[in-house]
Amino acid sequence: MPSPMTLDLLSTDDEIEKAKNVLVNLFCLQFPHPFSWTPNCFELYYGRLIVKLLLDERINKKLYIDECIWFLPFIEKVTPASYKQLVDSILEYRTLSYEEKKKLFRSVDNYQNLFANVCHEVNYYFLRLFSNFGVFDLKEDRAHNGGQLFSFLHCRPSTYRNDAYQSRKNHSGYVTLSSAVEESAKRLIDRFSVFDKPTKMDNDEILSKRDWLTRLYEIEPLEYLNAIETKTSNRSEVIKVVNEMIRASKYGSRDGKEFENALKPFMELFRETSNVEIISGSGNTDLLCSMEDAHSKRHYKMNVDAKTRKSALEEINSRRITKHLIKHAAKFCVIIAPKFARGVNDDIGGYQIVTIKSDDLGAYCTKECMNSRDGYADFEAIQDIITQNMGKDISEQVRKLTEERYGLTVV
Repeated sequence: MPSPMTLDLLSTDDEIEKAKNVLVNLFCLQFPHPFSWTPNCFELYYGRLIVKLLLDERINKKLYIDECIWFLPFIEKVTPASYKQLVDSILEYRTLSYEEKKKLFRSVDNYQNLFANVCHEVNYYFLRLFSNFGVFDLKEDRAHNGGQLFSFLHCRPSTYRNDAYQSRKNHSGYVTLSSAVEESAKRLIDRFSVFDKPTKMDNDEILSKRDWLTRLYEIEPLEYLNAIETKTSNRSEVIKVVNEMIRASKYGSRDGKEFENALKPFMELFRETSNVEIISGSGNTDLLCSMEDAHSKRHYKMNVDAKTRKSALEEINSRRITKHLIKHAAKFCVIIAPKFARGVNDDIGGYQIVTIKSDDLGAYCTKECMNSRDGYADFEAIQDIITQNMGKDISEQVRKLTEERYGLTVV
């Protein structure tokens, strides 16, 4: 599923806009990470650290390539004190001669293989990738280290990795932020601290790896994009509404009021919604929605019941819900909850009721709003799924619909 940055990259030919979106990709980098085997002792916003260093006047807003190799891969955590120490260490390192630096590299166990790997990953891939996207500028410095390169033997015979600023060059150099992104980088680092603790699987609000991925690839990136005023900035309110709905479904008040209040603005994100009213109370539905039928263009009413549960919702009183449908002349009822027990399907079979997980409905709505011209989500497809699956859980069908519309097929 493409991230907000990927969607922007695919929809623009503006090189500066592309660079800003890839800057956000850099800024998002953190350890721990769902797709990294980095040891648990690494706990930092790695991308924020690099951006902060490249904005630091004390080191002339640049990092030499050998400094990237010597310092960056071994930083486990960042505090105000350790950041100051890092800057001081970089300045001290810059006073050393080439031979003195060489002794430092050689003082590390298995230094050839270790720094060959670091060189390969940092210089040959990381720096050049972000340079190619216009985030970094890689510049030559013929005088640096007396014009000499650091070279490390890789595991294969006669394969060396070095700190040249480009392939097949004989001099090293340094990295800076490009002029295209520097102002955006300042806005990001002013608003989001490098000293924040990154989101982890053991955070209270993260119930699953899927929650973690959503946080890393949807929620945080949109906050960053909003901060630098890219074209996604007008979508920030959408993500706030969707995230609040999902949060309230899992952690809302026991009486359900918080979830009900969060569902009202959420349901108003659908294009076909004419009115949403919180009814609630004993003997009533939670929300009554007036919807426009996508086919007949006539209006119909839909009941929405909000079920807040930290554990799976185990039972549904379908007869009572049917009375609510009759009372409001509603076409059907949609029950939204974070999770349903298997037995719930038996409870609603044969009734004008469907169930859906808040995560799946939220993910669909987010992608719809972020990709539509008017900023609203399409309920027509949801209505069709409901009509064809009455008395069932429709979470899987909505999830498939989202993947079909917005998933990228890798050829």
